[in-house]
Amino acid sequence: MKAENSSVTNKVADSKPDLGDAVIIGHRWLPEPKGSTGEEHYFVARIRGDHLCGVRIYSGDWVMFKAAHKAKRGQLIVVRTSTGLTARFYHPKRNGRVVLKAVDGVTRDQVYDFDELDIIGIVTASGRDWETPKKAVS
Repeated sequence: MKAENSSVTNKVADSKPDLGDAVIIGHRWLPEPKGSTGEEHYFVARIRGDHLCGVRIYSGDWVMFKAAHKAKRGQLIVVRTSTGLTARFYHPKRNGRVVLKAVDGVTRDQVYDFDELDIIGIVTASGRDWETPKKAVS
């Protein structure tokens, strides 16, 4: 399976958090989500591939995610793996392994040792109509 089939688009727009070559756009131009305390940091990444179509997130859609390094079972996360950055459903196992699940009925689950992953954030929203700003917002 090619990493590009399940990753976010490769292009840097902001360096916080450190996401390698993912599309990350500064959060200041986005409205604060309801219930936000202002202490959280939100970022946006563009999805490449239809591995999340089962939850109506398609290639080219944007996902907003809250910066986090821990997640609960079943949450949709943005995570760095050995093959790159991806957005998948998080399913830790008791044996120290983690299953990252796609929901398109075609893409295979990815299985890693917990220490092979770097959780970047938890997806809080998605959409097609957010525009890429002309320059990164700091």
